[in-house]
Amino acid sequence: MSTSLPMPVGPSPGAKRTRDWRVRRRQQKRVYRIEADEVEVEDLLCATGQLAREKLDDPREVEKALGRVFMKWLAAAVAKL
Repeated sequence: MSTSLPMPVGPSPGAKRTRDWRVRRRQQKRVYRIEADEVEVEDLLCATGQLAREKLDDPREVEKALGRVFMKWLAAAVAKL
């Protein structure tokens, strides 16, 4: 008696991470990990209008808002050079 396991559907999580990494590398982008106080960051993003309060429960939205803020900060710093 043999039992067959279901075939996986779609790419594996590792394959997805590799694909995303390759896309970022082609776009000359990199992911940086930082440690920060969650409440302070979220409050600041909302207070400055970078993120709506109703999106605070979505980590991807918070990450995107942080990315936008960082790029604005970086552009301003480079403009001063």
